Amino acid sequence: MSKIKVVLAPFWWAIKISWQTNWLLFGTTSLSNFLTTSVSGIINTYLVAQTTASVALLAGGSVTIRTPIIWAIIFGLFNLITDLIRRITYYLDVKFVEQLDLVISRTYIDKVSSFTQEQLDDSSLQTTLSMAGRELYAVRNGSTTLQNILSSFSAYLLAVIVVWQYAWGIGLLLSVLVPILAISNYFQTKRRRISWEESTIHWRIANGLFNYLTDPLRLFQIKIMGARDKIIELRTHHAKEETKIRLAAERKNALFALFEDIASPLIEVGTRIWAIALVASGKLAFDQFLFVIGLIQQASTQTFSLGYSISNAQETYLAVSSLKNVMNIPDAPDGELDLPEKEAGVDIGLNNVSLTYQNGTVALENVSMNIKAGQKIAIVGENGAGKTTLLRLLTRQYEPTSGVIKLQGIDSKQIKRNSLYKQTSILSQDYYLFEDLTIEQNLEAGVAGKVSKQAIDKALSTVHLTSKINSLNKKLKTRLDKSYEDGSDLSGGQRQRLSIARALLKPYKLLILDEPTSAIDAKAEMNIFTNILEKSKNATMLIVSHRFSTVRKADYIYVVDKGEIIEQGSHVELMAQKGHYAELYDLQVQDFLK
Repeated sequence: MSKIKVVLAPFWWAIKISWQTNWLLFGTTSLSNFLTTSVSGIINTYLVAQTTASVALLAGGSVTIRTPIIWAIIFGLFNLITDLIRRITYYLDVKFVEQLDLVISRTYIDKVSSFTQEQLDDSSLQTTLSMAGRELYAVRNGSTTLQNILSSFSAYLLAVIVVWQYAWGIGLLLSVLVPILAISNYFQTKRRRISWEESTIHWRIANGLFNYLTDPLRLFQIKIMGARDKIIELRTHHAKEETKIRLAAERKNALFALFEDIASPLIEVGTRIWAIALVASGKLAFDQFLFVIGLIQQASTQTFSLGYSISNAQETYLAVSSLKNVMNIPDAPDGELDLPEKEAGVDIGLNNVSLTYQNGTVALENVSMNIKAGQKIAIVGENGAGKTTLLRLLTRQYEPTSGVIKLQGIDSKQIKRNSLYKQTSILSQDYYLFEDLTIEQNLEAGVAGKVSKQAIDKALSTVHLTSKINSLNKKLKTRLDKSYEDGSDLSGGQRQRLSIARALLKPYKLLILDEPTSAIDAKAEMNIFTNILEKSKNATMLIVSHRFSTVRKADYIYVVDKGEIIEQGSHVELMAQKGHYAELYDLQVQDFLK
């Protein structure tokens, strides 16, 4: 019984979501599918038998033409009503599926977006997400598949029960069909589940490499590196390994499949011969014979339909299980307090904060900072020093291993993440743009509701992008993917400016910029950063940058090295110390003068 519960759990979960989405539509379509598949099948078979038998009696002179005509009319009216019900059901099902898809997508996105970076660092979670992300449609299929199984089984069962009333022996033979199918499919499902789990890692790698090979920018880089052939070779290897594992399972299942293919036809032939024998012995009338033969055909058809649905259920079970596993992952602990909103930004305090990754790597150690609301803070250091990790701690993507982070004087662990994000705007070094959306839609993405044309113009002016946007044929309506007609031809630097403008459009009290101008030339960077400072004068600003022309304008600078703060102070103070900061600054000046 426990194994049955385990098998049915994903389907029950899918049905639960379907019911919660729209119980009326779901219930109506489910009931309609049941009636049109099972009950109508019995009635239709009976009407066909009576119509055919009455025609035979008419030929023998036992009845008038009126009798077969009446049966034909009843048959036609019944099928007309049944077809109308099916069409209405199909229409309602389309509406329901649309609603269900939206709910499933939103539920999944909400769940995945709730994961912190710390959770996403877990390789097992990454694998789970890879398995689940490709099967979002499976929840819909889960409820539909179970409906189909129940409808087919009920139609089969009704047919067997009715046949039993006329000939118990034939009913007994038909009763063997489903157990044969169930036993065979149990073992096939078990092997397919194991092969699916074993092949997932190969699918993940092959799919990832395929994405690299089909992305224009990445493919160009791969070709320049001379790595194309090697990547293709590796992708082919993992694709073949996935296929090999799956085919091995199917070879093992071949015996069970052969058993199905032989047993089912033998039973069907046997039941028909038995029915003929009953007619010959006078135990079954002609109209009853036709009815029984029709029911045998229905039982056989529904058995194959059941087998097909069970086969679909195998894949659906695996897919829904993956989605269910994602949804069952506990949410990261969150606070219960809203971040208080002040006029001049956010007070930030770090007291002996350390962070050790899951693999044991020490990312930060005993970091202490005191940032007053409205201050402009720069964080500098060499690559891998811990700068980006520090920013992620402040946005609660990681939780400190030890020490305390306070925002507005409150322990950050007590603050709701969404409350923090509401007051925060961030531009990461691996900035992104939505390629299929227009420039305007990209700019509005982080702002609730419609953004005014004046606000957009001001943001574009801040990053010196106004003239470029106005030169485009569709201006703000230009899509960022060149594959579209009149698509964007924005350069890398212009795209980065656009991402800065988007970050500035969102209302914020805390602005975090991680290498915001890496693709912009030095002269333009100085002008843009001056504008950003003016725009953000009432906000707390944290900036990570390798360019000291930007860094020197900060109120206060922290120098990070190997996860520790080794120097701090203003630009003038740090230059006077002639330490690590001064050394890095002088090196950059020398490079600039060359």
